[in-house]
Amino acid sequence: MKYDDVVIKNVCCPFCHASEGRVLYTVTASESATHFVLPWQNPEKYKQLEQHLINLWQQNTCQVVCCSSCQGAFSSPFVAGDKEFYDLAYQRSGYPHEKWEFKRALDWVKEEINDIIIAEKKILEIGAGEGAFLKQIIAMGGNPKNISAIEYSDWGRKKLQDLQLNDVSYETIPSTALLNKWQNKFDFIFLFQVLEHLDNLDTKLEFLRSCLRPQGQIIFAVPNPDAIYFNELNGALLDMPPNHVSRFSETSIQKMANRNLFEVKLFEVEPLDKWRRYQQFCYYRYMRNTQHPYTTESFISRLPSRWKIRRIFERLYSRITWLINTTYLGKIQQGSSQLAVLQKV
Repeated sequence: MKYDDVVIKNVCCPFCHASEGRVLYTVTASESATHFVLPWQNPEKYKQLEQHLINLWQQNTCQVVCCSSCQGAFSSPFVAGDKEFYDLAYQRSGYPHEKWEFKRALDWVKEEINDIIIAEKKILEIGAGEGAFLKQIIAMGGNPKNISAIEYSDWGRKKLQDLQLNDVSYETIPSTALLNKWQNKFDFIFLFQVLEHLDNLDTKLEFLRSCLRPQGQIIFAVPNPDAIYFNELNGALLDMPPNHVSRFSETSIQKMANRNLFEVKLFEVEPLDKWRRYQQFCYYRYMRNTQHPYTTESFISRLPSRWKIRRIFERLYSRITWLINTTYLGKIQQGSSQLAVLQKV
């Protein structure tokens, strides 16, 4: 696809509050719903999701806008998916157990605490999943009684209970009840691939800042926007709202931090694992093509899921795409994620 690159005024960038940007593209509720639920696989759920998106946006379309000032991008309307959206759009699947940002965050914490015992540090993870990262914190010496978590899935919370943490919550932030018990409590707050799902960023950051002790830090990972742009411009999946409503550039993180009384201590892009990124890119191209009628990918997606032949075709065709898309292999330049550390000032 090509971006529209149409100048738009009278918007409000959630990162720097600038009012001018460029419309990259516009999607309809139908296009967004198809991204998450193919209409020929589940017509009823697709129609429910399409109508819910119209209700969520209060209109039939949503634009993806790149800010002219900070180069961050955001959806307009800037409305994140709610519980009903995620219930319709996704089925529960496993959580990752190892990611680049987990290791980088752990290395950063080790550098910051030096000889201070990590067991004494108060830690919160938002969107903790099954606790893969927190297990590594505990293995490093973290005290479960000093660790809290927020997780919205029932499955994840059940797994987190096994870690015997101090607190496992499902409340949406900001929360007065959580602030009453967490104000000035934490040394570190972690969010891995969470912020891009949230709207009202200033309100959320104000809440998180209130939960931090003096000099406390927010450590977060978000998708690398350059990887997203590469995918979109080369026929792979769109970074579709309202699942992701923000794309964080380095400048947008800096401006957002300054306005909310944080200092950026670290910004780092995931090192490139070219083969892994290439496999991901090919898979995203495959999934994008399932959304278009009359493609081979669409034909495969229409085979009954109970047939083993569908899974065989999917795996076989994915291997074929590795061969036919090799021209893209040399064009991939960066990893998929980026990590930032914000310190309370």
